[in-house]
This record gives sequence, structure tokens and C-alpha cells, in this order.
Amino acid sequence: SQPLQFGDLTVFFTPMSFKQINSNSAIQFEEQKLLSILPDSEIEQEQKTRMISEAFKKITDMTVDALTHSIRAIHTPTAQVNEQAHILEFLRNCDRTIFDKIRDRIIELKAQTEIKPLHFKCGECSHDYDQAFSMEMSNFFG
Repeated sequence: SQPLQFGDLTVFFTPMSFKQINSNSAIQFEEQKLLSILPDSEIEQEQKTRMISEAFKKITDMTVDALTHSIRAIHTPTAQVNEQAHILEFLRNCDRTIFDKIRDRIIELKAQTEIKPLHFKCGECSHDYDQAFSMEMSNFFG
């Protein structure tokens, strides 16, 4: 991928591992499920507010963690930073504009590398179908 330049800083990217993607997806799914059922639950408002706040914090932490794992290195005029802890610290403390540009580039790179849906045509009625490809698709064929 092409690096992202911010003055004298250059950010280089790397794809997330399958394990990281699955872990993030599982956390996100659980937190979104919690957020969707909380409004209708009979839990006291104060506790709902606390639970919603905690869920958003987890999602934010997960997002920053995903961004951290998507950065291979940050080059400065005097050093090359590739330790995850330092990259995480940089993301937590950088200017919001820089954070947003890094996030947007990672989203753009992810979209470019996603597997496109599979296109099928019914042999009987000739109806066209698009099916998203995932690791669970083996169940679709088996």
C-alpha cells in the first residue's frame, strides 16, 4: 500500500490478520447486540447509561486496537517506530485530523482488499444472486 504522509511523518500500513479481524468482529457483534437490547430492557436508567458508556468505550478501544494492528511502521526524520505499544500511544495522542485520515486510509485499503460477493445464476429460472463470501460459506455449499 501507499504510505500516508503528514509533514515529516510517514505511516506505512499492513493488513490485519484473520485472527484479529475475527476477534474484533466478535467483540463488535456482542457490544452492538447489547446496545440494541438495552433501550427496551427493564434495567434502571442509571445502569443503562453506565452500560452504554462501557459498550462505547469497548468499541472505541477495539477501533484503536484495530488501527494499531493495521499500521506497520511510522517513520519520523530520526527514527522508525514499529512497536505496537508506541504506535498505540501515538494514535491515542495524535491530532484528531491525523487520526481520522489514518482511519479513513485503513478503511479505504480494507475495501480494496475485500473479497467481492460471488455471483450465481439459477439454472432453472435464470435469477441472478449475489452471495457475500465468508469462511462460513463452506456450509452454504456443503
